[in-house]
Amino acid sequence: MARDKLVDRITGGDIDWGDYQTNLAYIRQYLSEQFPPIIKAVTPNNITVLDNVLWLRVGTSGNVTIEDIDGNNASLINLSAGEKIPGRILKVKATGTTCTGIIAFCGKSES
Repeated sequence: MARDKLVDRITGGDIDWGDYQTNLAYIRQYLSEQFPPIIKAVTPNNITVLDNVLWLRVGTSGNVTIEDIDGNNASLINLSAGEKIPGRILKVKATGTTCTGIIAFCGKSES
């Protein structure tokens, strides 16, 4: 089933996206001004759980193995130095990760 419009899950109303790139730029600017990210260094570990991650940035080229908040695992291969990985990431696993200098950009903690 193809969808012509996006629907707001709360109000049920249609979301007018207009120019997608312009809207994304506005959203990024708004979020960065209103909710500046908390920056944390990440040491890959198969057990350590990360809190409120919005995206990761890798310092060196290589591979990163991640687990998202739904428990899905993914190996991201051949990343470039400085590449950003968006998503709600729960773990950066040591197994399969060759990138170093990984930084997590986290939303403000609710605690």
